[in-house]
Amino acid sequence: MIVGNEPVATEIWSASYYRARYYDPTIGRFTGEDPQGFEEGEDFYTYVLNSLPNSIDPSGLKTTVVIIYDNGWFGFVYGSHAALYIDNGGDPILYDPAGGYAPKHNCGSGQACDGYAADLSKFKKHHQGGADFHSIQFFTFDTTPEEEKQIAERIKEIGGAAPLFCAASVSGAISGIGPFKKLKGDMAPGNLAAELNNILNPPKPHGGKK
Repeated sequence: MIVGNEPVATEIWSASYYRARYYDPTIGRFTGEDPQGFEEGEDFYTYVLNSLPNSIDPSGLKTTVVIIYDNGWFGFVYGSHAALYIDNGGDPILYDPAGGYAPKHNCGSGQACDGYAADLSKFKKHHQGGADFHSIQFFTFDTTPEEEKQIAERIKEIGGAAPLFCAASVSGAISGIGPFKKLKGDMAPGNLAAELNNILNPPKPHGGKK
């Protein structure tokens, strides 16, 4: 840009829109206030708890499937638990079927936490304290408010789950909706994780006839 006879440097601003507000990668923060206000803390502009390498955005209007991995015998690592998080139009739900987080936070028989307890950071810390904990993996997908509403209704219908049925319940809550239209689901958290990974990163075809 030219002002008078002197060139003036201009900065090209690039931001990502997360439905609720914009994220500015140049400063590593949101440009608007958190729509949940003080429920998310005193800083209304923070992004992934100001820890970009280690966290995901817990309120970015997306649907996140969480898979917990534990240490088994002889160094074997396996998927031990599955849970589900949706923003649900600013009223987030953390669905923890057959898990210990929901009962600990008094989330009811359906084991679906909302409000203050629907916090992925707290959920992560809860499992990191387990004696056999190995790691945690987040599979995050873009979903519309209508899709999240459908998932919320499914969660309500399915409710709690018996031990070993966490992945089946999570699968049932999302299968056929939005990015999960082709999801078959599985009772094993590790197998569900593999299927979700294939949705996010479709395998490339190997040869074959054109």
